[in-house]
Amino acid sequence: MVKQRMVKQCAAFLKEGHAGRGSRPSRRSGMTRHQPVRTARLLVPAVVVLLVPVLLTPPGAAQQTQPRRGGVLRIAHIGEPPTLDQHWTTAAITGHIMYNVNEGLFALNSKFEPRPMLVEKWTVSSDRLTYTFTLRRGVKFHNGKDLTADDVVASLQRWGRIATRGRALFANVVSVTAADPLTVVMKLREPYGLLLVDLGLPGQSAVIFP
Repeated sequence: MVKQRMVKQCAAFLKEGHAGRGSRPSRRSGMTRHQPVRTARLLVPAVVVLLVPVLLTPPGAAQQTQPRRGGVLRIAHIGEPPTLDQHWTTAAITGHIMYNVNEGLFALNSKFEPRPMLVEKWTVSSDRLTYTFTLRRGVKFHNGKDLTADDVVASLQRWGRIATRGRALFANVVSVTAADPLTVVMKLREPYGLLLVDLGLPGQSAVIFP
C-alpha cells in the first residue's frame, strides 16, 4: 500500500509539472509561468532516487523485525578460499569471510593497537609473566553454545600447534588454563610485550572455535 501511494503521488506531481508547458509569460510579474516546469524537471531525478529503495524493498520486509535462524547466505567474492580454517591459512580471503563467523580474544584497530573482542578485561602480573583474561558474558557461537574458558584454552592450544605464529608464541608459553568458566590464565617463560598483538593479528589468527 505504501508503494502504491508513493507511485500515485509521484505520477500526480509529474503531471502537474508538465501542465504548465503551454503557458504564456505574465506581464504583471515579469516572470514566466514556465518556472514550475523547470522546477519539476529538476526535482524528477530526486523523486526517482527516493522511490527506488521503496520499490525495490520486498513485501513485508519492513514488518520483519525478529531475527530468523537458518537459511543460506550467498555472496559474491573475488575467489575461492583455500580453506575456512583461520588457524591454518594466511590467505586474506579466508579472513574476509570467516571474520563474520569467528572472533579472537583481541583484534587490531586502524593503528595496529590491540583491542578486546571476546575479552571483557585482563590483568598482567607484576613480573609480566601471567596474563589473566576475563571473557565477556553471554557470548554465543553460531550453534547457540555459550563461549567458555574451555573453548578458549582448546582453541589457543590448537593454534599453538598448527599456526606458524602460534608455534613461535607457544615456545614461550608455560601453560594456558581455565580458572573458571569465564577466566583464562596464560603463563609465560619470559616477558613478552607483543602478546596481545600476536593474539589479534590477522592471517593464521588466534580465533576461538566452539
